[in-house]
Amino acid sequence: MARWQKSNSSWIVPILSLVLALAIPATSNPIPEQDDHICYKRPGPNPQVLEKEGDSYVMKPSSETSGSYTKAAVAASSVQCADIGAKMLKKGGSAVDAAIATLLCDGVVSLQGLGIGGGFLMTIWDAQEKKAYFLNAREYAPAAAHETIFTVANKGEAFAGGKAIAVPGEIAGYWEAHQKFGKLPWADLFEDTIKICEEGSHVSAYVANDVRKVKSYLNDSAYGFTKPLKDILMKPNNANELVDIGDRINRQKLAKTLRKISQGGKEIFYNGSIADDLVADIKAAGGIIEKKDFQDYTVTWKTPVSTTIKGKTLYSAPTPGSGAVLAFILNILEDMISEAPNKNVMYQRIAEAFKWGYARRNDIGDFIERDEYNSKTTKEDCEVQPSEEENLKSNGYYFVKRDDKTWDKDCLMAVMLKKLLSKDYAREIRAKIEDDKTYNNYSHYGVEYEGRMDRGTAHASVYAEDGSAVSVTSTINHILGALVLSEKTGIILNNEMDDYSYPGIVNGFLVEPSEFNYVRQGSKLRPMSSMSPTIILNEDQTVRLVIGSAGGTKITTGVAQGIINNIILGEDIKTSLEKRRIHHNLWPMAVQIEPGFDTEVKEYLESIGHNTTGWLVMTNTLAAVAVNKDGVTASGDFRRQAGTCGL
Repeated sequence: MARWQKSNSSWIVPILSLVLALAIPATSNPIPEQDDHICYKRPGPNPQVLEKEGDSYVMKPSSETSGSYTKAAVAASSVQCADIGAKMLKKGGSAVDAAIATLLCDGVVSLQGLGIGGGFLMTIWDAQEKKAYFLNAREYAPAAAHETIFTVANKGEAFAGGKAIAVPGEIAGYWEAHQKFGKLPWADLFEDTIKICEEGSHVSAYVANDVRKVKSYLNDSAYGFTKPLKDILMKPNNANELVDIGDRINRQKLAKTLRKISQGGKEIFYNGSIADDLVADIKAAGGIIEKKDFQDYTVTWKTPVSTTIKGKTLYSAPTPGSGAVLAFILNILEDMISEAPNKNVMYQRIAEAFKWGYARRNDIGDFIERDEYNSKTTKEDCEVQPSEEENLKSNGYYFVKRDDKTWDKDCLMAVMLKKLLSKDYAREIRAKIEDDKTYNNYSHYGVEYEGRMDRGTAHASVYAEDGSAVSVTSTINHILGALVLSEKTGIILNNEMDDYSYPGIVNGFLVEPSEFNYVRQGSKLRPMSSMSPTIILNEDQTVRLVIGSAGGTKITTGVAQGIINNIILGEDIKTSLEKRRIHHNLWPMAVQIEPGFDTEVKEYLESIGHNTTGWLVMTNTLAAVAVNKDGVTASGDFRRQAGTCGL
């Protein structure tokens, strides 16, 4: 059983409630037990770290958001779920076992951001094989969907309701990862989460804040399909008041569903009674998913993208993830950060690297990989002659039209992916960055298309005693996904169809949607995502850092700043995650400034031409495990009231 630091507060009863505030004396430590695992917890509401502004709670840094361990650690969205992951490690489970158990828990405790109605991207380091793996279990469009399924007239249907739901990949991904790397029995990974569902998960400040953001939809009669979801989010004794801190959300139906999956595995979800129930409920909400879509769902094992940073090797998510964009940003900044004369210039360089990174993000997406692309290195290699077009199209090739020419769409993405990982290309872009000037026109950054702005998510980072590691980010996309809860199963379903781009639907800045992110009917290609689960190794191939983030489009820039702080600037992992951050994704053409960020730097950025704005839509929240000669340090993010546990 895990041990927590004792507190004088009588308020602490439920585990999830006690992660609502983080401050404990800097000198205090958890009570260790030689043969047990340890968790760091937060002893109750404290005005120094948790306050209310209007209808929202504001989290502040604490004196104890990280934990120091000797053997292994888990950093997750809550201490309750990190505890479950650490228990799996203590029982002899693998890093993958711990990651699955942690996310199953997070899908209940952080129900607004992830769950088994969604999907994930996972980067794995196997210490025995000395090999990195990547598992793509992201959702994809049902077979009946096509690139014009949503138009300007009905684009709201991509946001909420049955049509917004893509085929979930979470359970298939857990199953495949467990088949390859699991050590514990499959059912063991579910038991703790089933108990939480039965007893009720306690609402944190972070969950309370997010739920309030969709209150208007829950109360809108036009969104009648939200009633089952509304039923679990309202106080039991007041059907008009949303749950708040410390309230319980009971998930009895989900508990039964999870028990079925724990006994029946992937098969019962994709080819059994659960699939039948989900299809019925999705159709009742206006969806188009058929049982065959579940039966045909497949995950994909891929080679992670890789680059080097300060002599260390970085592995991250290939498309549809944004690991290549992350690598590109870090390759641009690798030497620019340490050479910056002051903090003002350093953040100008970071902001410009973000702008270049997100400009190129629009030129990639999930694509069909072909051996012939291995030898292609330039855009010109991808041109399709008129005489070839008909034959290639009949063989499954897709095209884009530019400059009165026809181009192989998948080839262009394959070439761009290589370019983003090239140190030479990073140097080329580095030379374009000016310390005292920015540009507020898209053309300077070579932008032709708009990228979709994703939302939501949760992240877990795991380091196991054998030296293996898992970095995994999971999502149902927007807050509470499609706002559809399956009445028969208790599963909250994703709205991943909103992550694709659609012809004719331009963003608010009149930039065209990216053709590289269109739905391709029947292709099983996933929509582009900012998720960047990352593992960094030392030169001797031992793990140095496991890191990732939640936070929609801000994920990639958040992970980049965490790595910059820890790997390039040499700051400890707690400081690296607590530092206030900036963000730029080109839409809007402004640097987003997190509350509490350095005023002097903000004023400098404005003085050289940057538009600035506050934090828009949502924040990024990191979870990381750092390994060095002194041991293992895990750190959650105070912005999410995250937690860590370990051995």
